[in-house]
Amino acid sequence: MSIKHFKITFITVSIFCPLFIWAQQTFKPVLTTGKTWEVATFNRSDGLNETQVPTGHYIVSVGGDTLVNGLECTKIVIDRTDGQHQSMEVIAREEDGKVWRVNDNGSLFLLFNMSLKRHDPIDAGFVLMEDVVYVNGTYRKRLTIDSGTDGTEYLYYIVEGIGISKDEWLADGGLGIAQPGEYCRMVSCSENGVVVFTYDDFIMPSSSLNSIKTNHSIDAVYDLNGRVVSNFWRGGIFIKGDKKIIF
Repeated sequence: MSIKHFKITFITVSIFCPLFIWAQQTFKPVLTTGKTWEVATFNRSDGLNETQVPTGHYIVSVGGDTLVNGLECTKIVIDRTDGQHQSMEVIAREEDGKVWRVNDNGSLFLLFNMSLKRHDPIDAGFVLMEDVVYVNGTYRKRLTIDSGTDGTEYLYYIVEGIGISKDEWLADGGLGIAQPGEYCRMVSCSENGVVVFTYDDFIMPSSSLNSIKTNHSIDAVYDLNGRVVSNFWRGGIFIKGDKKIIF
């Protein structure tokens, strides 16, 4: 092989190898020691806006390993910050990008699945977009979910190593936090006391593996490839914050 051909081959491998590694690597785990989430509950009638007043605040933390029917599982501890309720403990299991809640009878309830691809069905909706976000020095796969329902919670997000942005994280997981007429929203995720992800990071622009984007605006409008757009076309589908816009 000539030096010229070697240089071309080396450059080609350098460009595409990170993408190959990303596609082949296992997902960053969610249920890791030292991981905690701040979760808030809100009245559904208030919609999604910056003036909402939470009806409750909770700290969800990883509490250690346990065995259920021979399966390796993890204890999850839930504390209300105002001390009005005793701590709750549930059991969860994580494997290959999937996280389940383990019921009392040992059956599994799927909370979320990071291995889904674009257009895959999920509940009443489907995966609208599959991309990568770069937050606090870490690349993470992100799924944007079209829930298939009307209202202010039309879109929600799943991010590897973090979890889900809205009420599927706890309420639909059967953990009993949200009361009738309420929903849950993840406020932040921390590792060993350091915040690594916030709610606003769910809706930041897409990042490729060879470009780092740290500035974002929740007021911007994006296409399904995560690009900021200013011109709209008939039949186009766009995303702004938590909402899907169809022109």
